[in-house]
Amino acid sequence: MHVLDVSDAAAALEGGRRSLPFASLARGARRLGRLLFAAVCVAAFAGCLAIAGLNFAGYRTAPMLSGSMKHVMPVGSLVVVKRVPAPTVHVGDVVMFRAPGYAGDYTHRVHAIAKKRDGLVFTTKGDENPEVDPWRLRSVDGQGHFGKLEADIPYAGYVIEYSRDWRVRVLLLALVCAGALVAALRQIWRRA
Repeated sequence: MHVLDVSDAAAALEGGRRSLPFASLARGARRLGRLLFAAVCVAAFAGCLAIAGLNFAGYRTAPMLSGSMKHVMPVGSLVVVKRVPAPTVHVGDVVMFRAPGYAGDYTHRVHAIAKKRDGLVFTTKGDENPEVDPWRLRSVDGQGHFGKLEADIPYAGYVIEYSRDWRVRVLLLALVCAGALVAALRQIWRRA
């Protein structure tokens, strides 16, 4: 024998469908929001920790901002290089360097190495560029270093590059402050 309770009666009045209470839906949405927020925070912390660990271990990172090497590493990749002496670099190696007379780091392939009496002269070229680079990199008496490509992390370079913009930093700071304010107000309202 079935006993009819109030929730069954309400469901019968609605045409036989039981609706979930709004409070349980809101509680589930809050839990999902907290879980997503925690996952983003953990991922951001892990990324910062990984980059700091790479730098501590002697690696260097930089975003790839052009398409000159897009078949090796897509635009927006985070390039990870290890510092090596210039004489250990060979034709075909992908290296990061600071070009004479140009700002910023370049990541291109070594196209040619010429031996001169005072050292080595390196010619570089982006794989997608039609011409070799206009500069020549010199290693006098075996001195000098390159950053030799060890890995690239697709799309992570975008995160690094955008985090350098002051507007993004202000937005992130505002979001953290707003989150702290909401958390503080929730604690106050729960006690009241």
